[in-house]
Amino acid sequence: MLRKQLFRFAYRITGKSSDAEDIVQETYIRVWNKHQEGQEVNNLEAFCMRITKNLALDRVKSAHYRLTQELPQGHHHSPTTLTPYQHTSYQDLIQQIHQCVNTLPDKQQAIFQLREIEGLPYEEIAQKLDLPLNQIKVNLFRARKKIKTILEKYQSYGL
Repeated sequence: MLRKQLFRFAYRITGKSSDAEDIVQETYIRVWNKHQEGQEVNNLEAFCMRITKNLALDRVKSAHYRLTQELPQGHHHSPTTLTPYQHTSYQDLIQQIHQCVNTLPDKQQAIFQLREIEGLPYEEIAQKLDLPLNQIKVNLFRARKKIKTILEKYQSYGL
């Protein structure tokens, strides 16, 4: 369960499944090494999320890396009772949302991913990212507002 959550989190930041798999593996190696050193971790899940976030952000910040890939097709499902036009419109909207999320700052992307996609409560997000609760709420509000503004612009201009 934790492996899947770490993978989705790393994938959301990097945009590549191969990089996300490498990051999750590296996270487990670091946790194992910390255990071998005899150091205790109070909250394993929060510790793993922090390592995953840092590794993914490091990977993204490398000079040759660009965030260009979308989530694989299996990550979102459209209703089956749609007409072809509605289905295409729905897919376009999903693509626009992913593009909007990719324009967010790293911290907002991580918080948006954990809240809106993973469905975690605010307290758990704050614990996993080691941030104050009010900072989680402010960043999520800003992320939602930015996505809403961009989507409204798309809708009004018909892009």
